[in-house]
Amino acid sequence: MDNKKNDDNARALRIFSTTNKCHERVTDIYENLVDKDFELARYDLMALITELHVMLKKIKYNDF
Repeated sequence: MDNKKNDDNARALRIFSTTNKCHERVTDIYENLVDKDFELARYDLMALITELHVMLKKIKYNDF
């Protein structure tokens, strides 16, 4: 029973970490666009797209 709980907690932490990174990235994109720093905004957009793509793959293979 403890192993299941530990696995569930570890999974919840992985999900939180991943989605939190996305939230931070979106905030950075907003700030860079407001500041007209389009190169940094582009970098953050590409990084967000990559992270979302990884999430889609994890969902596809039931590996989240």
